[in-house]
Amino acid sequence: LARRIRTSCEDGAPGASPATVHVHLEVPGPIDGAVLDVEGRRAPLACTEDGGRWTLAGEVVVEAAERWWPNGYGPQRRYPVRVQLADETVDLGLVGFRTVVADRSDDGFTLVVNDVPIFCRGACWFPLDPVAMAWDDRRQAAALDEVAAAGWTMVRIPGGTAYGDERFFEQCDRLGVLVWQDLMLAQAPPPEGDEDAVAVLVGEAVDVAAWAGAHPSLAVLCGGQQLEEQPAMQGLPAARWRSALLDEVLPDALAEVAPGIPWVTSSPSGGDLPFRSDAGVSHYAGVGPYLRPLTDLRLAAPRFVSEGIALAVPPEPASVDEAFGGAAAALADPAWRLGAHRDAGSPIDLVDVTDHYIGELFGQDAAALQVADPERYLDLARAVGVEVVEQAVAEWRRPGSACAGVLLMAHQDLRPGPGWGVVDAAGRSKATWWALARQAAPVAVLCTDEGVNGLAVHVVNDTDQDVVGVLDVGLHGAGHRSEAAAAPVTVPAHGAVVLRADGLIDGFRDLTYAYRFGPRALELVTIALVGPDGRTLADAAFAPGGPVRPVDPELRLQVEVEPADGGAWLLTVSANRFAQRVQVRTPGFAPSDSWFHLAPGSQRAVRLVPGSGQAGPPSGEVGALNAPAATPVRP
Repeated sequence: LARRIRTSCEDGAPGASPATVHVHLEVPGPIDGAVLDVEGRRAPLACTEDGGRWTLAGEVVVEAAERWWPNGYGPQRRYPVRVQLADETVDLGLVGFRTVVADRSDDGFTLVVNDVPIFCRGACWFPLDPVAMAWDDRRQAAALDEVAAAGWTMVRIPGGTAYGDERFFEQCDRLGVLVWQDLMLAQAPPPEGDEDAVAVLVGEAVDVAAWAGAHPSLAVLCGGQQLEEQPAMQGLPAARWRSALLDEVLPDALAEVAPGIPWVTSSPSGGDLPFRSDAGVSHYAGVGPYLRPLTDLRLAAPRFVSEGIALAVPPEPASVDEAFGGAAAALADPAWRLGAHRDAGSPIDLVDVTDHYIGELFGQDAAALQVADPERYLDLARAVGVEVVEQAVAEWRRPGSACAGVLLMAHQDLRPGPGWGVVDAAGRSKATWWALARQAAPVAVLCTDEGVNGLAVHVVNDTDQDVVGVLDVGLHGAGHRSEAAAAPVTVPAHGAVVLRADGLIDGFRDLTYAYRFGPRALELVTIALVGPDGRTLADAAFAPGGPVRPVDPELRLQVEVEPADGGAWLLTVSANRFAQRVQVRTPGFAPSDSWFHLAPGSQRAVRLVPGSGQAGPPSGEVGALNAPAATPVRP
């Protein structure tokens, strides 16, 4: 049956206000006695004829409907919908009830779901098969499971790719992953002068919105990619940036079949110029292709980054070895840089951009390092991505920021090499994957360097329950924990608490190394949110003075591996001294965390999940940027 389903919610608290399922079915002829059933709530469907076409239409009201929530904000409650005909029952799938509104006040863009502002984080999503532009069900489901487990709340399907299908949206419904769906206009100007082309475009958009609108995960419909930015950057007058097609025709048509879904004319858009960061939605490239210092993350003051933080991040060594035969061979192979994006007409690609930040953040000459130590060069390129992603998400997600979302560019690389994805072309996590996962968790501890104002600690709680615990702050030298402080905290549901780590210490300590009264005394500041049962709910680590650290000849990493439930293994790594950006590399086994700081005398447990067909215990190595050598992993 050709079908259209939509839901609506009345104002009121979730679980207290009613919601309605509206169904419209095309049928081959007159049908009597059809009944719509929504989890036991039943209502008759009216059968009508119009121009030789027969339809069944009706609705069921669900009193005190439970709401569907984005990932981390609450449960993903869904209701089964069926139609009972004379001789059969037709299953129409599951629906969820939620409200979604785009708050555009004060030049911003914030998605408000069920009256709760959502901080959207995730990445732009490309088809997993970039040649066929197709969606493999098994791979797609596994990839979406991973992004939900990593705390993502949104993916955006850019306008130069392919629409998600029913199965994609069903998976996102199940997981609570919001979908920003561009129309497939790519970067082409709307064909307003061609009535036939406009009719095809509008028809296609209406067809997609009619079925996608039944899914609670659909959160934004957008005209496409850079449709306003391109003419604006080319110097055309403002009248040429906008169009009646995007401003009136498409939103009016889509509102008929997918009412209540926010419409965005183009990504980016908003402000006196459509590519401003501090208004509307933006494609942030300041730290990245425009080579701005990391202080630009705050200076740019983005309101919603629908695409950003584009860097060339190498895959982990297993993928480099598999595709190129090792670091030295990869850097000598012209195919290596084909994996890096280059804007048309630009004299540099994203490898050049990352090389710039190797110099800025680590004080290293990237070109010389490629020749002298290819492995070290690739590790610093990975570390650049980690530093930038951690700082960007912390800066924009903190409660004092006006930003309401950041979607990285992108989810997965399209070919082997240093792409901009957080997952490589072989489907393996890259260094930036774990950086984003730590910052995107529903309950997270975020740190921002406030200079002479100290180290700010932002404890964020997206969940629908208050979080009660103790905030433990540790100050560490190279080989010891010198001081500690603790403070009780209660973080309200869908809320946050901000403290200054300096204020918890009895006496002045230069935690950000801003005053510089003598040599830097600290290597690391750790902050952990510990629950009443002693379990760490969230943690963060801050390296005063920036990421430049020499190799420590005394650093030793200890590794233990033991079987865990579900066929997984538990790897525990400990360090006698501060270990910078610990890397867990176990080919065939996906680690739950990597590229993290480890305080002296502490340990961290990492779950290792075997890949498909992987048998036997894990092997590999655990290293750190400042370790003289990696430590083998042996069961």
